[in-house]
Amino acid sequence: MPNIFWTIRGILAQESEKPNQYNLIQRFFGSQNMWLNFVDMYIRPLQAKQILDIGCGTAEIVDYLTTDLSYTGIDSNQAYIHSSQGKHPTHQFIHGDWNALEKKLSTKPDLILCLGLLHHLDDASARSMLETCYHFLETGGRIISLDGTMQEDSGRLERLFYQVDRGRFIRSQEEYAQLFPQKPTTQLHKNWLRIPYRYTVCQLIKA
Repeated sequence: MPNIFWTIRGILAQESEKPNQYNLIQRFFGSQNMWLNFVDMYIRPLQAKQILDIGCGTAEIVDYLTTDLSYTGIDSNQAYIHSSQGKHPTHQFIHGDWNALEKKLSTKPDLILCLGLLHHLDDASARSMLETCYHFLETGGRIISLDGTMQEDSGRLERLFYQVDRGRFIRSQEEYAQLFPQKPTTQLHKNWLRIPYRYTVCQLIKA
């Protein structure tokens, strides 16, 4: 059984590097419902105009945003960036990572998204990235993160899905909050996917 598990995990990880396959895998698990809930609860009420999405992946969230927003996505996977730019030609996409944001962008965003990003970073890297984001934000701007979350009461099947994930640093709700330069508000969500899976959303406003 362990060998089968790691074989499946390897196949999913390899296929997820391809933009179209990544989207198919995400939608199989119900990502459409997840994005609808997330955007309705956390994006639309903010009236943000300049969005920076760090680790944007295939930028699937753009399909659920209003057209009057200025969106910039940045990701280290060049195939993701190429695919996203072709699908969303009116938005900006940058191949790179979160380092030296000020050198890559001409304007400061009022909303920085870190969606499914923190659980790919160790504590030191996550804290450094969030510090950089906080410094780069306009006053009154927000950082919002969303990541899979393993709590003490997570069942065996739920834990299995976290183990299959490519991210090696899936944390608890409290552990995600501790990564931020100041204490964020946090909320735990379940039933956003077709499988047992929980998300923590953290929000931090720059005073």
